[in-house]
Amino acid sequence: MYEYFYNGGGVAAGDLNGDGKTDLYFTANMAENRLYLNAGDLHFTDVTQPSGAGGRPGPWKTGVTLADVNADGKLDIYLCYSGMLPPEKRANQLFINQGNGPDGVPVFRDEAAAYGLAGTAFSNQMYFFDYDRDGDLDGLLLNHNPQALPVLNAAKTRELLANPDPDRGLRLYQNTGGKFKDVTEAAGISGSALSYGLGLAIADLDNDGDPDFYVSNDYEVPDYLYYNNGDGTFTDHLGEQMSHTSHFSMGSDAGDINNDGHLDLFTLDMLPADPRRQRLLQPDDNRSKLDLNLASGFHHQTMRNMLQLNRGDGTFAEIGRLAGVAMTDWSWSALLADFDNDGWQDLHVTNGYLKDYTNLDFIKYMEDFTAAKGRLQRTDLRELLEQMPASDLRNFAFGNQHNGTFADRTADWGLARPSNSNGAVYADLDNDGDLDLVVNNLDRAAFVYRNDLTGQNYLSVALEGPAGNPQGIGARVEIRADDLQQIREQFPNRGYLSCVDPVLHFGLGARTQVQRLVVTWPDGARQNLEAVEVNQRIVLRHQEAGEVRPAPAKATAPSWFREVSSPLAYTDPPAEQRGFDEERLLPREYAQPGPVLAVEGGKVLAKAGTGRVLARSSGKYAVEFVGNAYLPGRYPLVDAVTLYPLNDGQRTPLTSPLPQELQSIGKINAATWADLDGDGADELVVAGEWTPLLCFTFDGQQLQPYAGAFPPPLTGWWTALHLSDFNGDGRLDLLAGNQGLNNLFSASPELPLELYAADLDGNGALDPILSYYGPDGRRYADLTRDELLGQLAGLRKKYPDYRSFADQSLDDIFPSWPEGTLHRTAEMLETVLYLSQADGRYARAELPLEVQYAPVHTITAADFNADGHRDLLLCGNDGKEKQRWGKAEANTGILLQGDGKGGFGYVPQATAGLKLRGDVRSVLAYQDLLLFGIRGKKVRAYRREAQMVEQ
Repeated sequence: MYEYFYNGGGVAAGDLNGDGKTDLYFTANMAENRLYLNAGDLHFTDVTQPSGAGGRPGPWKTGVTLADVNADGKLDIYLCYSGMLPPEKRANQLFINQGNGPDGVPVFRDEAAAYGLAGTAFSNQMYFFDYDRDGDLDGLLLNHNPQALPVLNAAKTRELLANPDPDRGLRLYQNTGGKFKDVTEAAGISGSALSYGLGLAIADLDNDGDPDFYVSNDYEVPDYLYYNNGDGTFTDHLGEQMSHTSHFSMGSDAGDINNDGHLDLFTLDMLPADPRRQRLLQPDDNRSKLDLNLASGFHHQTMRNMLQLNRGDGTFAEIGRLAGVAMTDWSWSALLADFDNDGWQDLHVTNGYLKDYTNLDFIKYMEDFTAAKGRLQRTDLRELLEQMPASDLRNFAFGNQHNGTFADRTADWGLARPSNSNGAVYADLDNDGDLDLVVNNLDRAAFVYRNDLTGQNYLSVALEGPAGNPQGIGARVEIRADDLQQIREQFPNRGYLSCVDPVLHFGLGARTQVQRLVVTWPDGARQNLEAVEVNQRIVLRHQEAGEVRPAPAKATAPSWFREVSSPLAYTDPPAEQRGFDEERLLPREYAQPGPVLAVEGGKVLAKAGTGRVLARSSGKYAVEFVGNAYLPGRYPLVDAVTLYPLNDGQRTPLTSPLPQELQSIGKINAATWADLDGDGADELVVAGEWTPLLCFTFDGQQLQPYAGAFPPPLTGWWTALHLSDFNGDGRLDLLAGNQGLNNLFSASPELPLELYAADLDGNGALDPILSYYGPDGRRYADLTRDELLGQLAGLRKKYPDYRSFADQSLDDIFPSWPEGTLHRTAEMLETVLYLSQADGRYARAELPLEVQYAPVHTITAADFNADGHRDLLLCGNDGKEKQRWGKAEANTGILLQGDGKGGFGYVPQATAGLKLRGDVRSVLAYQDLLLFGIRGKKVRAYRREAQMVEQ
């Protein structure tokens, strides 16, 4: 059976007959394709038969591309084929546009063989672009293996990855005067049999003028991030630039979602937002398989959509969860475009799979069926298909909120109709200045949505390129309109199996003029326009651009930090055992706290941390606080904290009882002493997991809860603390590190994260059950059925299959809890800054959103730029979370510039100069260096380029 039987078809938009209106071409896997001419007013005429561009009858058509391959000024059609068919039935077709017939219908003739493009690979889509910038269009063919990924050992996998397979692997074709030549291996591109390409996004990701591309691969096979070296070759930089990717990567798109001048990447996967469907479709964590994949040369993957934010320094921050776009179910096409004309790119996602063959109950049924039948016959396959669950799902539309996040606008924009949708395109079908939407559905009529959303301003840009590239494929257009800058690149293949209208679209909101427009053509020629009027379509012509000249160098400030050799040759050792191996219900890995850095006797030292916090007071009373640690098998219980008064050098534990708040507290992750009320005696401030921020006074004999003003006691997963006077009022302010907002979960006092722990199976160990509130307002246990039954086998009768478990809330699974059950809450996940006020109270202050990209474990305050104001460096990450949660590693060193009044601005990563991959657990200022202790890695060192003043 063909692996991609229900993957659907694509759609392409473009003016095929030269009348100024956008026409549409749809592919159908098994039926005849359809070509529709735009007759105006959103009416279309089927001209498939007279055009001669319908393709061969029968299976298996996949992607479609419109491009002027022979550079005669008319759009041609490239059609891809795949399927478990004889090679001759998989031969791709190139329909060259012969011009319009007497009836005005364009006529096409298949000339793929003459151009060297009639290959018989298992193809999904052809992408035409000028990779070598020689003035003509080359081709990049996205192929795939038609069979499921086999289970292989590491050595065999590496062998297959190294060997090319032209029928299954990615292929690059160079245009050599009208004939296309396969140059894949010479260009340094992997074209192995372990290729499951479902999407490909071309963009100039490093702003060097050369087109790069990202390949989305299904299964465990890694995605590829190929950078163009400018010499006809490419290099894959995925491992060094992205911490992790989607697991079952599908469609993708590139666009500048935050208008910062750098193109970002979005890839789709299969994670539903609905907890019920998560439990039906999401497989269990398999750490042994992950280890094998990594040993085989694969990359870290998690089953969810990924929004890779381009930092502009050669790295990407994955922020899909924070942005609100991580979960859209079984998704195919991703389109970044400004649908509401406000100047910011929105997101449309197609969704659905006719048969849920990853349904866990069906997988179990198929395994049992196969075991009973032995070798399967065709009739057996039909029976299996009939048993396979089916579902219609809605597509998604997300509106850009102008702050790095998106809001679900599907229902508001009238796009919530259930379907099984695949390819999609945007185009201004009625030439009214906004983008309409076309969706190719499986086994039902297509959707054509007219955009009635906005009357805001816009600018449309059509391109007339050089002689060998009339569409101007690869051109970049940049505009500036008041406070708004935008970028569009002419790469029409976007989303999934599809090709958008080649007219570039800029929404402008209420702005009434584009002050500056710059087009950079693929050969480097540039053209500048000023004072461009809005609400029109303009045509930019390469012949008017003048001579080719280098782009003016952009003024860049020197970076604040520069990496240097570390004075410490220390590597944090691996944990002796992994916590998940012993306790599979733990919410995260606790077995490796990370390194501790310190200076003793003028020397800098590093050692493996114990996980216990230590804080000493240098105020009126000399005292040391030692934090607690989790008890093995008893999570979330901890052992006791200890207070050591330091009298005449003696270190003896305090015998007086500790406050109740410290006796029933969770794991302390941070503690510090500071004189909050100015009486000369330091107060103790602590923060931890499942606990609020707490403050205590010490009178030399005992601790008491602090009676003064203090931030609200909201529980969280607190990780770090720093007290300093950030607003210059002479009083201490408080910055508390937390998990951040780039999570699958959210938390508030009304809808907190909760943890229940009791010995539910009578084995003497506590069973921790984490719960969250779903989109429907119900509490759900963060457990798969297999995890639950693996721990509590007595529930197997209650949940004989995945379906019976799927819609169960926490209260359904556990109607009551045993006496003595522990209960913990987390009401806040944000890292927060509290500033002292004139009345002595604290008020929360805004922090840049970048602070919330990942957990913050270290806080360093210093005047890094020598302007007299305290700045902040926040580091952290958690790379050892549950597999289905995925790595939280979007912080490579968040540098904030202070204004001395309590305000902080994010310093862009390229300006900061910091590229700290991994879980930073300690930071030490040593001489003119900052040293970084990273869990499981070497100590890294950065030198400040200006004099650093510690605060």
